[in-house]
Amino acid sequence: MSQILREPRVAAGIFAALLLASFVVPQTAYAGTTGNINGTVTDASGKPVADVSVTAAAASQTGHATTDARGFFSIVDLTPDTYTVSFQKQGYQPISVPGVSVFQDQTANVNQRLETALKTIASVRAAGASNLVKPNEGSDVYNVSGQQLSAATNPVDTHETLYQYLAVTPGVTGTGFPSQPRVRGGQVTDLGYEFDGIPIQDRMTGFFTSNLANIGIGNIEVYTGGLPASGSTNGTGFFNSVVKTGTYPAYTQLSLQATSPEANQYVTLEHGWATPDHRFSGYIGFDGVNSTNQYDYGEHTYPNVLMQGFNGPGPVKTRDWVGNFIYRPNQKDAVQFLLTNSLGEFDFNYLLKRNPGEAPAVAMNPCPGALNDSTTFTGGSGGTAPNGQPCPEGLYYTNIPNGGGNMWHHYGGLGKIQWNHNINEHSFFNLRIAENFNQYIFDQPWTDPNVPAWENPGGGYNWWSDIAPFVPSACTKAGFTTAQCSYGLPPPGQTTGCPSYPLQAGTPVTSPVFYNPAPPPGQPATVTDTGDICTWLDGFAESFYGDRRSNMYFGNLDYTNEMSANLTVKAGLLHEYDNNLERYYVTNFFNGGADGTPAQWPDNYLHSAYPTIENTLWGEADIHVGKWLLSPGLAYATEHYGCPVAGCKTQRAINPTFNGTYTFDPRDVLRFSYGNTSSFIGAVYVYREGSGTYNPNTPGFSYDPQINHSADMMFEHEFNDGTTLRFGPFYNSTDNYFQSFTPINIVNGVPVNGKSVLSNGQKHRAFGFELALNHVDNRPMGLSYWLSGTYDNYWATTSSLSGAFINFPLPQNIIDEGIYVRAFGNPLLQGTLLMDFHSGRFHLDPMVVYSADYFYNTGVTCNTDAAGNPVPAYICANENIAGANWWTKLVAYEELGPGKNYILGLRVDNLLDNTNDVTPCTSDGTGCFPFNGPQSGVVTAPGAQIYQNYSQGPRTFYFFLGVKM
Repeated sequence: MSQILREPRVAAGIFAALLLASFVVPQTAYAGTTGNINGTVTDASGKPVADVSVTAAAASQTGHATTDARGFFSIVDLTPDTYTVSFQKQGYQPISVPGVSVFQDQTANVNQRLETALKTIASVRAAGASNLVKPNEGSDVYNVSGQQLSAATNPVDTHETLYQYLAVTPGVTGTGFPSQPRVRGGQVTDLGYEFDGIPIQDRMTGFFTSNLANIGIGNIEVYTGGLPASGSTNGTGFFNSVVKTGTYPAYTQLSLQATSPEANQYVTLEHGWATPDHRFSGYIGFDGVNSTNQYDYGEHTYPNVLMQGFNGPGPVKTRDWVGNFIYRPNQKDAVQFLLTNSLGEFDFNYLLKRNPGEAPAVAMNPCPGALNDSTTFTGGSGGTAPNGQPCPEGLYYTNIPNGGGNMWHHYGGLGKIQWNHNINEHSFFNLRIAENFNQYIFDQPWTDPNVPAWENPGGGYNWWSDIAPFVPSACTKAGFTTAQCSYGLPPPGQTTGCPSYPLQAGTPVTSPVFYNPAPPPGQPATVTDTGDICTWLDGFAESFYGDRRSNMYFGNLDYTNEMSANLTVKAGLLHEYDNNLERYYVTNFFNGGADGTPAQWPDNYLHSAYPTIENTLWGEADIHVGKWLLSPGLAYATEHYGCPVAGCKTQRAINPTFNGTYTFDPRDVLRFSYGNTSSFIGAVYVYREGSGTYNPNTPGFSYDPQINHSADMMFEHEFNDGTTLRFGPFYNSTDNYFQSFTPINIVNGVPVNGKSVLSNGQKHRAFGFELALNHVDNRPMGLSYWLSGTYDNYWATTSSLSGAFINFPLPQNIIDEGIYVRAFGNPLLQGTLLMDFHSGRFHLDPMVVYSADYFYNTGVTCNTDAAGNPVPAYICANENIAGANWWTKLVAYEELGPGKNYILGLRVDNLLDNTNDVTPCTSDGTGCFPFNGPQSGVVTAPGAQIYQNYSQGPRTFYFFLGVKM
């Protein structure tokens, strides 16, 4: 907490400037939870009309205002909903404008002309939820709600993830569907996630924390460009989930869903209510899922779960609930209480359920009496196994009970208390405190599953085919040079020491002995202990126990003042304190002291536990001058790391932003933006206990915040039939990207790879194009559709981007030459088409997702290693490009009953049973390395590029029933 006081002059000066700005310039709120309606009322001659009573009424809230001498009115601090805005004054005909959508952090503009005589109003134009024309919004923001939200998932609100919502918006891409999103060339950790104003992005790894389920969500705001200053610490974009509120009259909905061929069961129960005067309202929602997920590759279980593969999980059980309660003691005050809780269990056990006669899965336990031994691969030796044999590696094999092991647990919870106070009709502030708790526990004792298909039938352990591609790292750890290890292992038959299949419980882990892979020229091969390749192979299954948790505490103060039709002002302050812990244990290894003290098991190979403190001050202006909207803004943010070493420092970011629009006419708008955004480095990449890499005292270490420079220009047009269009280019440039980096050192005139360091030397560039076409048809029979497309021409100084700074940069000499390459994970082209055909009570909702050109292994030359030795092409190809990929879905349902209070329907995922995966791979002569298996693709000559022919997920049928009461 003392960090708050370390920069008093800077903080005081900036905050004073922001407070001053709040009275002369307008701003956009930081993660507010309400929206506004404003406008100007005129008479038939165009003159302003004062003292007009304006009412905005919805099922969740009613707001009031009176026009001033300029005819301007403002109704602030409204719960997001669809309102009817009514205008009344004696001597004028009353008018009501229905369908005015209010969104979190946005202002709906309703200008109205009053008539003194009775006239028939032919139509009233109001911007709906899917309208892409936003003359009052400088940010490139999309709202996914209403029909679009229902069509993207299902109409009964059974459990889905945000990924399915986000996939239907332009600027958002990912690997397959549904997948973790990327925005305009950024990474999955370059984004911000918020749940009703509460940040849910942890400060350790940069990933989201929890609450990705759709329970309780009424609207998703997706910011892809022109981020306001208040949101400019969210990297390349952010997602804001708006929670449902209680309504009058009350409602209750029960939803049930089951799937085939996967035996999944879903249940959702929601209830919302309010008093007639909306003084008190409440919403409670619960969902639960029991999911098997055992079908993929056309089989009943996933092959290679974790072991060399990246598939899963199997059975999943989740429980989520949310409660949102609002108390309004008077017209000026509202107090909100928000609570959520999440529980998830992700089970890989089903693969460990061995059939009768099969060898059980095994794990490793320490032998009694084992001691620290730095000369072995495990870090320990000695002791006696249960069968009475000595333990050269200090470990022995033990059976895993049938169905035991390999569990991931997730616990999450959010809490918020917020007070909103309306100072007058056009200004208010909100004060909130919140907590976000998140924990993941990874319990994976699986060491070797004893699966016959992965062994030599009737022979010994199949170490050759399984580990030859990965031997260099184990070989070098044993003390050999890179050049020696690059030659690989000797042929089968020239090795002894690896245990035979199946591995037997109670027997010690042994060390293999084989011939030196690189004897001196003219010298005979010598017997060498490599450092236990067998144990290393067992360890490749990543047997570990992990605990990652964070307690995040927030305090916010935001101020809003809609001073006139030309000026709106906001300013804000955020303080965040995070108590972080990430600790992983390798259950195959020891972690003994260098002084020979007894070995500690399991090995504590990753430990990071220290608090972080973030402070943000921001301000922004919305200035209307004629047809122009100009929104300059500025944010100042700091991140302090409380790690126990002297090299830790406070990161600082100053983000100027400038957004705006030019309105040609009410149906044509040009939107533009330019500014800086930033991302702070995750705490576990700044300091880890005992790490020489993640330590700010290491020479060359740098962890300044990532700074993005972004610009875009979007043209927005509304057609006469309710169809709206948005399209235009965008550009992102990042000059300060943080990741692992391996410098090249010259030793005796020979280039040698140096020790990995962390720095800000990487660069990213993205130039692309964004397109959205929305059409909403509310007639009894009609067709609504939402089309999105993103062209993301993405380049970087790294050949592989997987998120959370686990990346593979180019060699230093290539970076110094200014060379950029494409990086995998971001497709060059991605688009979605979502439709809702409705006729009476029947709906048919198809969805198509298309992706093309995922680049893999780009820019990497792998013909030879650093010592000039040949490297097999299937291990590292120069370039692979995945082909086009389609994913389809269809939902059909009927609304039944006198009040349409029953919904009965069917949903089919992967309707066309697509069998092309988005990951390209290279043949090793037997299949698709490293995904070798019966469904890995056709067998071709080594080095040829092939495609895996397994499905992203089998064709799955969802049967659902919803009951509204």
